[in-house]
Amino acid sequence: LAQLPNIMPRIHAFGVDDLGHAYLYETYFDGIGLDEIIADDWSWNAMRPILAQIIASMHAFHAIGIVHRDVKPSNILISRRYFSSPSHPPDIRFIDFSLALIDGTPHPSQTAFCAYGTPMYGSPEQALGQKATKASDWYSLGISLYEWITGHVPFHDEDPERLLHIQVEKPPEPPAYCHVEGLPDWVVDATMGLLAKSPQDRTKSCDRFLELSR
Repeated sequence: LAQLPNIMPRIHAFGVDDLGHAYLYETYFDGIGLDEIIADDWSWNAMRPILAQIIASMHAFHAIGIVHRDVKPSNILISRRYFSSPSHPPDIRFIDFSLALIDGTPHPSQTAFCAYGTPMYGSPEQALGQKATKASDWYSLGISLYEWITGHVPFHDEDPERLLHIQVEKPPEPPAYCHVEGLPDWVVDATMGLLAKSPQDRTKSCDRFLELSR
């Protein structure tokens, strides 16, 4: 996993030194969390290359059977260099694979919060204590994209248990406001498609976004 592009951390060495101190040597990445800038005003020209990298990265770890289970803006880092020198292509990193599992294998913690990650971004099937799949990561990306487009998440409640229920039962409202200048209609439509309650109903939108990354 650490050898995939756009994945953090890249661990180069670890062990115990002569004084008995444990050490871990990993790649430093000068990035900013998407959550820190997601509410800013964006243009599609600025958003598009970042989104393409995010999708390509998620597709890469999905291709080897990894399900992240906690996709959200704070787990996506964007290189600061991209914002100071837009001529450079964006460099992004997914972080925090602490809840990740291999698709198709059982996992010891499949109940509610243990399997859920972050309730505000988690999928309906995770809220029901069911096993997370690649489609669950796509749902979480859909929540993140909705927030990116509108400046707020589609579902919110201070009570985590009520929020889990909302994720399962309540359909999202179409965005009433978009703060991404020049955003194509298909991006909004595909984002809403990712928020389908049934994992199978997200497939068409997944394919549409994958086209963006090619």
